[in-house]
Amino acid sequence: MKKRLPLRSVALIATIFVFFVLVGKAEPIKPGMARGGIEVLTYRTGAKITLVDGLVTAAVGLPPPSAEETAAEPVVSAEEQAVIDAEKAAFAQQDAEKRAKFEQALSDLGNRQLNPQVHLATPKFNLATFLTGLLITTLLTLLAVKLTSKYWGYEILWGGIAIVAIVDTAVRTAVSLGGKLLLGMPTVFYADEAISVIVMVMLVRKMSTSQSLNQAIQITVTTKVFTIGAGSFFVTMLLQMIS
Repeated sequence: MKKRLPLRSVALIATIFVFFVLVGKAEPIKPGMARGGIEVLTYRTGAKITLVDGLVTAAVGLPPPSAEETAAEPVVSAEEQAVIDAEKAAFAQQDAEKRAKFEQALSDLGNRQLNPQVHLATPKFNLATFLTGLLITTLLTLLAVKLTSKYWGYEILWGGIAIVAIVDTAVRTAVSLGGKLLLGMPTVFYADEAISVIVMVMLVRKMSTSQSLNQAIQITVTTKVFTIGAGSFFVTMLLQMIS
């Protein structure tokens, strides 16, 4: 006579059967699905990757990276490193010098603004240059008076022209020196030319044969235009070459 299973055993077997049926109907794994827990992926090459909650936490047996991926940095020799260090030091030195010059220029500019009474040093007086300038000015005036008198058709002897040129140079020099020494003026704003014009008109009129005031004015004005314009340029150039 067969024995019947106890009721508890039947209930336990039924529970286990239902569990396996439900597990067997679980949704299959698909790409993109999130899976929790720990996963171990094993490959035929022997590599093994461990995932925890979808993140790689360990990798064993993977092939080493290629040579391109692990290209080593170029090795610098001691000589090459010394050259590099020297170039860096030279560049730093140049940069420091430029910065120092710039800061000095800013400092000088600030000092000039704070102390406007400080001026550049007055150039030294050169007697040879001064006398050379007087000689050139006299010769230039002499030539200008002679040419302009010929141009206007007036006759003045060389002796009279020499006196006019010498006196003209002396008057202009005296006025310029008087302005600098007595009045402290670096320039007299053509006051020397204005006074010398009056003196030259009187001398030209006296030295000419016609004694005409209009002729004297024409010769004087033409002479001054020539000496102030082209003459000043040539005198400056000659003085720069001599000095």
